[in-house]
Amino acid sequence: MRSFFTAAMVLIFACVAVALFAQFYGPDGETGKLGEVQKQEDVLLAQDSRPKEEAKKEKPPEKRRERRPEKRWESDPLTTQEVKDAVSAGLEWLCRTQGKRGDWPESEWSLAISSLAGLALASGDHPGHGRYSETLRKFTDYVLNSVTQRGMIWCSANSRPALGHGFAMLYLTQVYGMFDPKRNRRIRRVIKNGIRHILTYQTAEGGWYEDYSSTATHYWIITVSQIQALRAARCCGFLVSKVRIARAIKFVQKSRW
Repeated sequence: MRSFFTAAMVLIFACVAVALFAQFYGPDGETGKLGEVQKQEDVLLAQDSRPKEEAKKEKPPEKRRERRPEKRWESDPLTTQEVKDAVSAGLEWLCRTQGKRGDWPESEWSLAISSLAGLALASGDHPGHGRYSETLRKFTDYVLNSVTQRGMIWCSANSRPALGHGFAMLYLTQVYGMFDPKRNRRIRRVIKNGIRHILTYQTAEGGWYEDYSSTATHYWIITVSQIQALRAARCCGFLVSKVRIARAIKFVQKSRW
């Protein structure tokens, strides 16, 4: 009985093999599906081997014009001409009132106020080659030359060191990569050290003290300025722990009235 089933199975496989061979090769070994595929390939090869027409002379590439970044406040359809004139006048006033050192001296808030002025100018045009580029380069160099050995951006006229450092860091993250390579490398180094300084003085509650010491009091504006600096640095590609940022946000949520 077993030999009968074995013989039947062999016969079935043989029939299937013969049928497949006949389908692909045909009786003359050239027809069938495989033969048709081979003929199609031969036709394609013949077409590729035919002499091609001479390629048309390509036009020389046109010189690409440098595209200046679009200023959102000017392109906004809701921005009237009166608003545009007021903004332009304000930015021109900042250029005229810049100090000799490159900052905008303003009592105890000097570094923070100067950083906000720099952010306003940076939003008005390209920091590297725009209308306010010289003013921004001067202020950027002032910030880069005001870094302590601990990595904090600090100036002698600033009695709010944490606030000044936070806003100065925010400014550097917004202009990073828009200057010459040498200045960009300095900015990158200052941002990395500034991140380390901010994280070093974060309290167990998640906030920051006014002067980075445990003897001062918490201020919302101080903590928010540090969060802005860390978040902006992270958006620029710098490594910042999500856990630290989440802890700071949780501190702000607990502190609200």
